[in-house]
Amino acid sequence: MVRAPFRGKDDEDLFNFYKDDILFLGISSFEAFPLKSPNPYSAVYESEYYLNMFPGFLHMMREPEAHFTLQVQTILMSQSDFMLDDAIHFGQKHANEEKIYDFVYSGGDQVS
Repeated sequence: MVRAPFRGKDDEDLFNFYKDDILFLGISSFEAFPLKSPNPYSAVYESEYYLNMFPGFLHMMREPEAHFTLQVQTILMSQSDFMLDDAIHFGQKHANEEKIYDFVYSGGDQVS
């Protein structure tokens, strides 16, 4: 999941290196990403660059069709929808359930 504009050339280079091997999706999390931020102190980036970069986007927009092309699959779901119990309790509670998905979301660089 890509949840914010690339912070530098290294991030973009990593994306380009792995994009043919890993399915990347966009997800709304950082301010108005992938749209331009209304925050005048935030980094400036071209939203058009990110709007069509991924085959799918988890968003929080009222009218996604006004921003994404028809080739981009969208779902009304943002990062906040992934709030889980603390990891140990979640694992214990679901330890005996059959696993049907292989999905990981990591927000390791976030400060709480």
